[in-house]
Amino acid sequence: MVRSSRAGVKPPLTKLVRLREVVPLEQRYARLVDSLGAGQGTAALADVAWQLEELRVATFAQPLVRKSPGQKAVSAKRIASTLDGMLTG
Repeated sequence: MVRSSRAGVKPPLTKLVRLREVVPLEQRYARLVDSLGAGQGTAALADVAWQLEELRVATFAQPLVRKSPGQKAVSAKRIASTLDGMLTG
């Protein structure tokens, strides 16, 4: 039998903590999209949507993550910074 920590399975509490990082970012993204209106999305906004999906995968299904050469690592901090720049700029 393989221990859950060795099998890449995170304990439920760890997932809850990580979920608390992801959900506020998704909510900020949704508010930004709603404030822009229909057809006002940008390439940067589409990139944030992709990053949020990648963050969810990295958070909850780490064995599935495959980073391509030259691709930046996805992080809650990087997404928050991007959203901050979109809201102020």
